[in-house]
Amino acid sequence: MSKNPSPEEEYQDIIAGIRKPTVKQADQEKKYREIWALLVDGKTDGQVAKIIGELHDLEKSQQYKLIRDCKKIFGDVEESNKKAEKIIAITQLKRIAQKADKIGDYKTAVRAWETIARVHDYFKDDMEPFDPGDWMTPQQVTFSNDPKVLKKEQGSQDIQDADFEEIDK
Repeated sequence: MSKNPSPEEEYQDIIAGIRKPTVKQADQEKKYREIWALLVDGKTDGQVAKIIGELHDLEKSQQYKLIRDCKKIFGDVEESNKKAEKIIAITQLKRIAQKADKIGDYKTAVRAWETIARVHDYFKDDMEPFDPGDWMTPQQVTFSNDPKVLKKEQGSQDIQDADFEEIDK
């Protein structure tokens, strides 16, 4: 929580139960909850504006401002909830995987880890296939059983001895 939260942040805190609302904020929170319920129910902005305008005797500009604010407030809360639920699910899956591994139920452990990997998008194919030509240098190969040709080829190559250490068996 910041020192001077915006009105939207204040309502997010009120909705999350972090902050107690004033009487005016409680009335506004009620409107936001009504609007959100209508939006979640599938109503369009126009339908919601008409309904809340009639319920609360609001002008059109006020209706649409409430709808915009509501989407911002609940949208941010929903996004935070999604993140929190994802973290909780991953934590539970890790515990399941560890318990299953401990008792020898490897099938369950593998399924839990696969689910964790899917949640983290580890299986997402976002890598571009590599072209071996980018890192391979073409080599000329000479096929011959003529020793003169082989000696000539060996002489044209830059061959260097590598340092090595002999190991007695």
